[in-house]
Amino acid sequence: MFRLCLAAASVAAIGCPGGLISTDPPEFDLYEAALRQVATGPANDAGGARVVYYAAVDGAEPAGLFARFRGSAPAVEPASSYQKGDATVAAHLVHVQGEVQWQATDRARVFVRSHRADQVLDCGTPWPIPLRKEIGRWFADVP
Repeated sequence: MFRLCLAAASVAAIGCPGGLISTDPPEFDLYEAALRQVATGPANDAGGARVVYYAAVDGAEPAGLFARFRGSAPAVEPASSYQKGDATVAAHLVHVQGEVQWQATDRARVFVRSHRADQVLDCGTPWPIPLRKEIGRWFADVP
């Protein structure tokens, strides 16, 4: 009986958030890699703590995606939490555009628009972030 309870507890833990099996869509792995690349880019923001605000094309704010960045620096938060004019934050806005472009099972591209919140974009053309999968995890494939 003890073994049965132990096995049931193990299965329940694996399926829970933070367990070994994620319930997030597989695209989140790609979005996470792209956001980490953007977040670790040159910090040319003026003043305040740097915060990356993510906005999905469909306006969704997936808690599972933001949980992956809990405690990271710079912080990654939903775009809806951005407050224009907050001098304590150097805001960087990131929009992931459309579908993932698959090149192989271990290669893909995610298109993003990324800019400082105080910049006005003349053009809304997203650029690709090439990604590669190594040992089960996605990384930005940039020099």
